Amino acid sequence: MAKSSSEYLIEMKGIVKKFPGVIALDRVDFQLKAGETHVLLGENGAGKSTLIKVLGGAYLIDEGEIFINGEKVTISSPLDALNKGLRFIYQELNLVEELDIARNMFLGIEPVYEKTLGIVNLSILYQKASEYLNKFHIDLDPRELVGKLSVTQQKMVEIARSLVKNAQVIVLDEPTDVLEDRARQDLFDVISGLKKSQQVGFIYISHRYAEVHEIGDRVTILRDGQNIGCYNISEMTLDEMIEKMIGGKIGKQYPELPKPKKEEALKLVDIHRAPFVNGISLSVNKGEIIAVTGLMGAGKTELARVAGGIDPRDSGDIFIEGKKVANRSVAESIQNGIAYMTENRKTEGIIQEHSIRDNYAGPNTARLSTLGLVKHKDIDKEMTGYMQSLGIKAPGIQELAGNLSGGNQQKVVISKWLGTDCKVIMFDEPTRGIDIKGRADVYEIMEQLLKEGVAIVMFTSDYLEALEMGDRVFVLHRGKIGAEFKRGEATEEDILRVAIGEGSQNY
Repeated sequence: MAKSSSEYLIEMKGIVKKFPGVIALDRVDFQLKAGETHVLLGENGAGKSTLIKVLGGAYLIDEGEIFINGEKVTISSPLDALNKGLRFIYQELNLVEELDIARNMFLGIEPVYEKTLGIVNLSILYQKASEYLNKFHIDLDPRELVGKLSVTQQKMVEIARSLVKNAQVIVLDEPTDVLEDRARQDLFDVISGLKKSQQVGFIYISHRYAEVHEIGDRVTILRDGQNIGCYNISEMTLDEMIEKMIGGKIGKQYPELPKPKKEEALKLVDIHRAPFVNGISLSVNKGEIIAVTGLMGAGKTELARVAGGIDPRDSGDIFIEGKKVANRSVAESIQNGIAYMTENRKTEGIIQEHSIRDNYAGPNTARLSTLGLVKHKDIDKEMTGYMQSLGIKAPGIQELAGNLSGGNQQKVVISKWLGTDCKVIMFDEPTRGIDIKGRADVYEIMEQLLKEGVAIVMFTSDYLEALEMGDRVFVLHRGKIGAEFKRGEATEEDILRVAIGEGSQNY
C-alpha cells in the first residue's frame, strides 16, 4: 500500500479537480501536521473551498492521492470523511433548519441508550449540547429550531457542532466572518487548547487577513487553482502573502468617495418591529453612503428587511425623495426605488440551481420586457457586462450559480440589484466572504453608484469597513441608535463601546 511521510496528519498529492470549462485544482499538493494551524490563502475562485470539499468527500478527485496518517485513503462521501476523524465547517451554512440545535449538533452521532436498538437518549443529547454551546458563550436553548436563528447564531452552532466528537482534523472555512470579537476569541482559545492537549490539526481559510499571524503556523497560497507555495507564517509579512496571492502589488483598499448631495433620498421615521427594532429614525441623501453597525442581535438586518419590504413593520414611516411609501412587499420596494441585498446569499440571495443569467433576470425581467415579451438579448448583454466589471469568475452567464465560489456568488447577488437601477441600495454585509481584490471591486462599484447620485445604506459588522466607507456611521444597541458619528469622528473602539451599551450619545 502507498504511504506518505508519517509526520503529516493529512497529505494531498497532485490533486486535480475539473468542472465544465474550468480546472479548479491543477495538481495541488498540501500537507497538514499534527498540532498546527495551516492557513489556506487565495482569492475567490483560487481553489481553496474546492480543495477542502475534495478532502471532505463532497467532490471526487479526478487525479491525485490523499493520505491520512501516512495511509492512502479514498474519501468518496462526507460520511467517509466523518468516519476518518475529519470535521468541516464550510463557508456556507450546512444545517438542517427543520431540526433543533441539539439534533443538528449530534446529527448522525446521537447518544443512545445502552442495550437498545438505537433509541436516542434525549436527556444526554440536550445536556451535552448545552455544554458545547456554553464553551462559546452561546446563550441559546438547544431545543430552538435552527431555522429561527440568525446567520450569526447558525454559524456559532456549526462551530460548536465540529467539537462534538473527537477529531484529528478540523477544517474551518471563513469561521469568523459573522462572529463578534468575543466569540472570535472564544474560537481561537478552543483552537489553541485542542492543538496543545490533543494535537488536533486545523486547516483555516479566512479573508480576514489580520487573523493569519494571530492563529496560523504555516500558510499555503493558491492562485488560479495552483499551489504558489507553502511558507512559515512567522517568516512572511501580510503584504508579502497578499502579493503572492494576487500576483502583484496591493492596490488602495478604500476609494475616495464623492461629496454627498443635499437632496434626501431615503428617510426612516420611528420604525418599530418588535422585539428587534425599537424606534429607529435615520436618513440618507443622494450620493451619500451611511453605515449601520452593531453587535449580533442589535437589529441591523431586521431594520434592513423592514426597509426593503421583506418583513412588515409594526409602526413607523418610510419616505423616498420626500414621498411617503408603504413598502409592503419586495416588488413594491423595487418599484419605489429601494433594493435590498441580503446577507445570506446561499438561501436568499441566489437560486443555486439556476444560471447566473437567470438569477440576474429575476428582479430585472419586468424592466427588460415590452408588452409582456422579455428582451432576452438585453438580459444577456447586461449580465455579461456585469461579469466583466465585477470580475465574476465563471465560464459564462449560463453557468449554474451554485457552482461558483462564495465570493463570486456574492458578486452575482450584487449584479442583479445593480441592474434594477434603484435610487437607494441597501447592502447587508456586502463584502462578507470576499477576498481583498473582490472587496476593492465592490467598493469601486459603490463609489460609481454614489457619483451617479444613488444613496447607499451599508449594514456591516466590520467596524473598520463602517468607518472607512461611511459618510456617517450609526451604531445600534438593542434595537435603537446608540450613537451617530460623522466620518473621522470615531475609532473602532468608540463603536464597540456604544455597541455594548457604553458611551451612548442617547441619540
